[in-house]
Amino acid sequence: MARTPAALRSGIDSSPCIYYEYVVERMWKRRQREGALPLLGDQDASSGQDVLMAKRRSCGIFWLADRDEEVTVDPEGAVFESETVVERFERVGLASQTEAKIKVKEFPYVLTADLDLRVDAHTLGFKFIERVIPLNRVVVVRGLATDETGTLTLRRHPGATPPLIVRIERT
Repeated sequence: MARTPAALRSGIDSSPCIYYEYVVERMWKRRQREGALPLLGDQDASSGQDVLMAKRRSCGIFWLADRDEEVTVDPEGAVFESETVVERFERVGLASQTEAKIKVKEFPYVLTADLDLRVDAHTLGFKFIERVIPLNRVVVVRGLATDETGTLTLRRHPGATPPLIVRIERT
């Protein structure tokens, strides 16, 4: 089971976890201007585009524990195989795009739809994707085991590719 000294909460869903990552993208499309010829490279006005607005990942030192033992895991440089807990699209439906704002739970940003300086584009909405490794789940960690600090610790192996893998055990 994976445990932490202090409960980490995911950034969008506020799920208790040992690791989380999220991506927020702004979806927009071009406006058709009356009488204007499309510019070279312009895309069809009906096709939405995405722009990265925010991206974050967080994980601190955690422990793998069973009934008898605890092993410290130093996650620096790890590759995480996590599960999706949020995958949704929030449409911006206000007449005035400059007033459209979205704030989600602990998410540290206020997103406004009026972020593109292009006058021929408008925001459709925001796409949120969050992945976590929940607390108290069985996880598998592959890395270098060392006791040079006096405590058995798993950490990245300098010569391995990838150097450290943390994943949820699939049953």
